[in-house]
Amino acid sequence: KKPLILAGGGVVISDAVEEIRELVGNTDIPVVSTMMGIGVLPSDSDNYYGMIGSHGAKKANMIFNKSDLVIGMGTRLGDRSVANLKGLEDSKKLIHIDIDPAEIGKNIQPVIPVVGDVKEVLTQLIPLVADYKTDSSWNDELKAIRKDFTPSVRDNDDGFVNPKYFLERLSEKTNSDVYLSTEVGQNQIWSANYFNFKTPRSFITSGGFGTMGYGLPAAIGASAAQHDKPVIAVMGDGSFQMDLPEMGTMCQHGIPVKMIVFKNDRLGMVHEHQYLLYKSNYQSVSIEGSPNFNKLADAYGIRNGYVAENSGIDKAIDEMMSDDKAYLLVVSVSPYEPTGDSLNNDTLPHKEDK
Repeated sequence: KKPLILAGGGVVISDAVEEIRELVGNTDIPVVSTMMGIGVLPSDSDNYYGMIGSHGAKKANMIFNKSDLVIGMGTRLGDRSVANLKGLEDSKKLIHIDIDPAEIGKNIQPVIPVVGDVKEVLTQLIPLVADYKTDSSWNDELKAIRKDFTPSVRDNDDGFVNPKYFLERLSEKTNSDVYLSTEVGQNQIWSANYFNFKTPRSFITSGGFGTMGYGLPAAIGASAAQHDKPVIAVMGDGSFQMDLPEMGTMCQHGIPVKMIVFKNDRLGMVHEHQYLLYKSNYQSVSIEGSPNFNKLADAYGIRNGYVAENSGIDKAIDEMMSDDKAYLLVVSVSPYEPTGDSLNNDTLPHKEDK
């Protein structure tokens, strides 16, 4: 009565996006995704409820918990997505579709295991469920959850930029017609949860590998490989300092990547976890000795900008996207800005306030 599709990166790898969109369009089954499955449905689709897991959307996790049948497609069901595997096994039925038989039953035993390429499986499945339609009461419950658990995004001026609002505006002003890469940490989760990805493979990220320093080189590669869409690298100021010499690479080869650095003078996610798990005993998370990134860009001859208020976001984005060469936009973010995921949506307190 309450089916749910969990779409993983295997759907993207197998080029099964057209098939899953047809299945969902025919049956009205709701969809959540892992991080690597982002883009299988547009983020603003009525049938898509976001990324699950500890860093996912609360509404996606609630729907996952309330469903009575999970259809996992091309996903490992790893602990970043499903922490309580025993709870999943006890409380609902699982159909697990994956091309790798080693993944079936590795973390949780499905009721129905299906070993095969997701694209081929869906091609066979679609005509078999042609007469199925999701129960209207489940859809009503889903709409209520979306309404109650979609957080409002702060857009007033308060001395810093809200990165979630920034990413919503970036998506709107580019019509999501870009390739967007991320580093690791808060910048990655903000992008996953607040940028409106409309197509697969437009979100370039290292997933759960945790490789700070990945995003800018990946963006350079994407920009060198194609010239149809702009490429934007979203970074934190910690990750960016692993990539600073790549600005020289971009200048040498004329790579027009747009760089966005969320500057909060922190290793933001580690800082947040030390607040959540270690009573604000902050250790080695402050990076207030960072260089002036705008002056570094000047030294390379790269045009650049700086924005510190939400009211300045649109102008800053317009200036960046109108430049046909590499561009650096430094975005001032509060050191106490929460990731805004399932773990924490509350502003972090200063240590002395605890």
